[in-house]
Amino acid sequence: AVNVQAPTTLAHEVMGVLQDIEVVHQASIEPSMKLMSKSSGTTSEDKASAELRNRWAGNLVQSGNANMSTLWDAGLDGEGQVIGCGDTGIDVDSCFFFDMQPLGTCKGEGFIPGCNSPSHRKIVTYRTVSGAEFGDDDPVGHGTHVAGTISGLSSDPAYVEYDGVAPMARLAFDDIGVETTDSLWLPASWEETLYPHAYMHGAKIHTNSWGDSLPLYTAESYSNDAFSATHDDFLLLFA
Repeated sequence: AVNVQAPTTLAHEVMGVLQDIEVVHQASIEPSMKLMSKSSGTTSEDKASAELRNRWAGNLVQSGNANMSTLWDAGLDGEGQVIGCGDTGIDVDSCFFFDMQPLGTCKGEGFIPGCNSPSHRKIVTYRTVSGAEFGDDDPVGHGTHVAGTISGLSSDPAYVEYDGVAPMARLAFDDIGVETTDSLWLPASWEETLYPHAYMHGAKIHTNSWGDSLPLYTAESYSNDAFSATHDDFLLLFA
């Protein structure tokens, strides 16, 4: 069995904060769902006014309460951390990722030296695997949404309430999206082709909001175990 552990110091720090949290499970009903009536005609039809609610995720995952940011308040906001992620691509012009500093990009498999962005505020490295296309061309912007949930940090004050869960962390991103589709292109032997690049750029977590439904131990399962077995400071996450 493979024993995967988070970096010891950070894990103890997080657990110390979590022990002091009183988790409250509640259904929060927002007053923003207002009913509006038609002013003309002989009948009245009520209609809800829908609003974006992504902003609650950051607080909920750290405190169980939509209005409490317990970990952020304790200074645990991802500062100094690098998070690996593979998805359809990132819209690097989004306010959650935009930076005037140059973005280090490259294409290929395995660790690619020199493909880094030491001064970029959000992305340490942006590697596109062979067979994929640079940028978030997915019709629904899945990669940008996932990356934003992880560590988005808005440069526009109007959207800071939608910052990611670890807003001060930076990304080691693997673009595996196929142009203009919601499909993914993945190389074989992930332990050699996919994970080393993020790991060598400082990532100790690699999170992936995709997967398959096969109830089998696949070649991909083996790749995950193989890399974890030789890198016990690296945590793999899948949806």
